[in-house]
Amino acid sequence: MKALVLWADEESPNLGVRVLAKGMEVLLDRAFPGITVHSLADAANDEGFGLSGRHLAKELLGRSGPIASFIKRYDVVVDIGGGDSFSDIYGLKRLALMQQVHRLCRRVGVPLIIGPQTIGPFDSAPAKWMGRSMLRSSVMSVARDSKSAEYSNVIGAPVTVTATDVVFALDRPAKQVPTGVVVNVSGLLWDSSNHGDPSAYQKSVRTLVDQLMRDGRDVSFLAHVLDSPSADNDCRIFPQLEELYGSDAKYVVPRDLTHVREVLASAEAVIGSRMHACLNGLSVGTPAVAWAYSRKFAPLLDDLGWNQVVDLATADDPASMTLGYLGAKDMRRQIAELNSRAEDKLGTVVNTLKMGWA
Repeated sequence: MKALVLWADEESPNLGVRVLAKGMEVLLDRAFPGITVHSLADAANDEGFGLSGRHLAKELLGRSGPIASFIKRYDVVVDIGGGDSFSDIYGLKRLALMQQVHRLCRRVGVPLIIGPQTIGPFDSAPAKWMGRSMLRSSVMSVARDSKSAEYSNVIGAPVTVTATDVVFALDRPAKQVPTGVVVNVSGLLWDSSNHGDPSAYQKSVRTLVDQLMRDGRDVSFLAHVLDSPSADNDCRIFPQLEELYGSDAKYVVPRDLTHVREVLASAEAVIGSRMHACLNGLSVGTPAVAWAYSRKFAPLLDDLGWNQVVDLATADDPASMTLGYLGAKDMRRQIAELNSRAEDKLGTVVNTLKMGWA
């Protein structure tokens, strides 16, 4: 049996996208031991194509191109949507590309599952129509939080099951003696206004780090999206952070997904502007404060019983709010309970997969 996971990539510079590929592979293997799982995202694969607009446009008119032929090799396709692309948060073009891939799957007769991800919101009528049609035509759909599931009901396309993020399916590294606070500063937010006020974000980061250092805490800046030609990477922020803090801080560029999870397992806490930086931390047993720029953060964490979320759009003082969270008691017990809840939720996904699809 062979499965293809879409909008996920174990070689992506975005370690969150690697989480989606590897975590979904683990779940599929639990349901179907020995299954072969491959992934495909925007970047061209070894055969010279990916899920970019340029490649997908060539197959709009119905002829069987390389992507359709590639999909036909698999028994099932799982669209995990990059975790949060099943929305119009990144524009209608992204959603239209996803819809085109769904059409290709129907054209070649391969069943498509919508894997655990955020669903909605769809603010425009065309986006709502596209989202509804994709949910209805899938053979199985999984929301990764209850708010997404509720939203699916509202637009008339209920999901099959509600779960959580696939990061909780990954192997956990051995827990280390905690040393210092890891701060993930996002290249997505640093100097772009697409998801908020960049000057306010930069000020909040500086205020937080300055206070952590005054409190005598060791600070490590962590890139969770590695260097690439895209402006959406965290490494490009490091020279500016080094100008501010020099050798008073550490600067960590992980080698791979295993390495970043080892780094987070050895931290006292992680403060992350990338959601999967926080989820990687929580899933290895480290307290995490999420600096949220969209609605994908809070519902998922609320479902797991974790409320340490700072909404950057509404918080008056993100740094003070974060420091208050870091002083909370009994977090280790809460995290153990959180991981137990997550495992139960993912177990439901595995059982549903085992039941098969129409």
